[in-house]
Amino acid sequence: MITEVNSDFAIAFWIGPIPIPWYGLMLLLGFIFVFLISYIEWKKKKYKTFDLFLLFFVGVIVAIFGARWWYLLFNPKDFNGFISLFQIGEGRSILGSIFAILIWLYIYTTYFASYIEFRISFSIIVPNILIGQAIGRWGNFFDQNVYGQIATNELAFLPDFISDHMFIDGYYRQPLFLYESILDFLGWIIIALFLKTSTKIKAGVHGGFYLFWYGTVRVSMELLRDDKYIMKIGDVPTSFILSFFFLFYGIILMIYYQYYFERIAIFNHTYGKFYYEIKRKNFKLWTMYIFNYKYNKKYKNLINQNNLNYNNFKKFYPQNEYFDVVKKYKKDY
Repeated sequence: MITEVNSDFAIAFWIGPIPIPWYGLMLLLGFIFVFLISYIEWKKKKYKTFDLFLLFFVGVIVAIFGARWWYLLFNPKDFNGFISLFQIGEGRSILGSIFAILIWLYIYTTYFASYIEFRISFSIIVPNILIGQAIGRWGNFFDQNVYGQIATNELAFLPDFISDHMFIDGYYRQPLFLYESILDFLGWIIIALFLKTSTKIKAGVHGGFYLFWYGTVRVSMELLRDDKYIMKIGDVPTSFILSFFFLFYGIILMIYYQYYFERIAIFNHTYGKFYYEIKRKNFKLWTMYIFNYKYNKKYKNLINQNNLNYNNFKKFYPQNEYFDVVKKYKKDY
């Protein structure tokens, strides 16, 4: 039985004088699994591997800072000046990482790679985060933090390896890392084996289900957390409330993508690819679209018309090209 937090337990091994913590290894392992599973699905859609690498490379950075800034936003008492924004080894929140990743994914697929449809990348990448979270939560076990309230029994149902290290400050603690790890993995199984294999479930729903599932898991875990790990502003438990937001927003997205989105999405994505072609063929015309209000106004009018016809494409393509362009996109969509 361990009567206090064991710092040596948190170290996996040493490289010379440098300690390698289990927490970092668990995060790295989780990241590798998320990337590999996403890569398999990504290639099936015939998207460029470079885009996935860039999404993940920048995604890791925005996730780290998103976690830190989210924590400071809802724990203002820990903000000690500008330098606090970059103390990424201090307090963090996974909700901030998720939020930052979603924003980055939307920005990249909208402004840098419009040939990638957001809802498809949303369905490919985001649900796999559950695997990363399931593995990463074991880092909390080795660090002996983010544990639960005092357990009413001695956790006899758990192996000694776990229960002994949940005996902290003289009490057995609820092993939240284990509960969440199991639930995260179960959520991923539901998505991978049932939702993604169903021909009736449309793209985007899987990402919405992730938000719903993880929001539900976090609401449950917040009820069991030790008080010192509950994020609050005053007496308001912010993580609990924000987890409900994730839960309900996930439900809204599932309904939207399943029943309302497809027609609008296909149309807008078509024009996204259309303008990407313009960018490749004629940089001058692309800059006019970006900086010239008239082109912005024309683009909005095309979107509002909700149709693809020769006259729309004729506004932007020479006469000898626009017929071929329209045929191409009408064939694709």
